[in-house]
Amino acid sequence: KRGLAYSLYTFITAYQDGGLFGIYAGTGSGKVSELLNVVADELYRAANAPLGDQEITRARTQIKAGVLMSLESTSSRAERLARQLQVHGRIVPLSEISARVDEVSPEDLRRVAAGLVASSLTLAQLGPGVDAGEYGTIMQRLVG
Repeated sequence: KRGLAYSLYTFITAYQDGGLFGIYAGTGSGKVSELLNVVADELYRAANAPLGDQEITRARTQIKAGVLMSLESTSSRAERLARQLQVHGRIVPLSEISARVDEVSPEDLRRVAAGLVASSLTLAQLGPGVDAGEYGTIMQRLVG
């Protein structure tokens, strides 16, 4: 809507005893502050505002489509299977993945989002951007 980013996506990495939730955003140096504020607002909203059924359905569909599309890449498929063995000790069937995605409730999403915004956050940037004081202000917005 605002033309703030030429690339924006989230990613997760799961392990047996922890993990990583990340947000990648590619933008111009003049838009870093506004982009960080918008991302902070969206994280806060996800943790505190009701999520609509349409939004949840769209997210579920996108996750399932991503899993299915990853089957087209041999390396992606091998990485997924290896990660499942590492984390779960077994290969998780696609039907189980789909069913587990469908089981996630709006309350589950809010609980996880609240945990994310309450945890220690890290900002890594390449190129000119935000000074430490501005970063601290943005992070304070997340906790309300």
